[in-house]
Amino acid sequence: MLREELGADLFCKRNPTHYRLAKRQLAQSFSGGEESETTHLQGARLGNWSRVRNLQRLLLRSYSNVLLAVRRVTQINAGKHTPGIDKLLVKTGPAKAILVDALKQMIPWKPLAARRVYIPKSNGKRRPLGIPSIVDRCLQAIVKTALEPGWEAQFEPTSYGFRPGRSAQDAIARIYVTANVNNRKKWVLDADIAGCFDQINPEFLLKQIGNFPARQLIADWLKAGYVEQGQWHPTHTGTPQGGISHRY
Repeated sequence: MLREELGADLFCKRNPTHYRLAKRQLAQSFSGGEESETTHLQGARLGNWSRVRNLQRLLLRSYSNVLLAVRRVTQINAGKHTPGIDKLLVKTGPAKAILVDALKQMIPWKPLAARRVYIPKSNGKRRPLGIPSIVDRCLQAIVKTALEPGWEAQFEPTSYGFRPGRSAQDAIARIYVTANVNNRKKWVLDADIAGCFDQINPEFLLKQIGNFPARQLIADWLKAGYVEQGQWHPTHTGTPQGGISHRY
């Protein structure tokens, strides 16, 4: 296939073997690997930390990861037709090829401010969303792929929100088992944290990810601010809802 014809077919048919291998090895490094599955998680983390960082760097530089990130942002995500403040959309095969080439060069990137929009909520109020630029969304997808496997190995098994391979149906099944008549637990807590994403401490987030290779880029996203009605506003707390990385 000619370079100019790069599009959905290449994105879907390409076999990113080393990408999948790196993700699998990264998850094993956090969980102790096949040879030490029963080892305490914290000890495994400390023992494999250097290997984990190397695998994360591999995923951040992976050409397959770049391809999948562009495919996700420009073809799969519901917001593929919603531009950021740069008003840029990538729709054609040649445009996607140019975007892939630009991302693969790993040129240092200064994140753009998110575009603030509002969507209606079921209670009549409006939820603010921060729409990043196309490049920022692609970079967020690349970073998410490198960061996610290790954290998946650490999250609680009864956590279902914003996790790959899990859905509301899984949570319902868990509730059904927990609420079984033979279970001694007889109460249910239904809670909603008001303004959860708006109040997250960015310093706490950066402390949690430690010396992750793309740490500075994440820090820049957190303080990039947002633009509403032509005015730039700083972000001192919280993560903008609307991008790929806000859940992490």
